[in-house]
Amino acid sequence: MIGFLIASFDIVGIWARPGIKGGNSAVYMIIKNNDTLPDTLYKAESEICKKVEIHKSYEDKRGRIRMKKVGFVVIPPKGEFRFEPGSYHFMLIKLKRYLRGGKRFKMSLYFKRNGKVDIDVEVK
Repeated sequence: MIGFLIASFDIVGIWARPGIKGGNSAVYMIIKNNDTLPDTLYKAESEICKKVEIHKSYEDKRGRIRMKKVGFVVIPPKGEFRFEPGSYHFMLIKLKRYLRGGKRFKMSLYFKRNGKVDIDVEVK
C-alpha cells in the first residue's frame, strides 16, 4: 500500500485502475486530516494524462450509474475523505500511455492550506 505523511494529514491506500492509451482511468485514496482545521482539495494533475478531474459517481432516477465533475472536496478536521470505487475518484482523462498493473506514476494534489503535494500512484 502506498501512502504519504504530510505535516497535517496522511494520504493512504493510493491506487489506480489499468487503462489504455487514449482512454480513461481512475485513482483512489484516503486522505486523513490530522489538523483541527479543514482543508480543501481543489485540483489534481499528472503528466500521464491530458487532464485530471475530481468526479463523483451517483445513481440517476432510472438506476443508471453516472459521473459528474466536482470542483473541490473538503477534508474535515480530525476526519477523512475517501476516494473509492462507486463514489468520489480522480478521473484520468485521455491517457498518454498504457497503465498496466504493477507500474507507478506521479500525481500532484493541490490543497488550499497545504499547497501542492506530489504522490506516487500504483496501478492495480
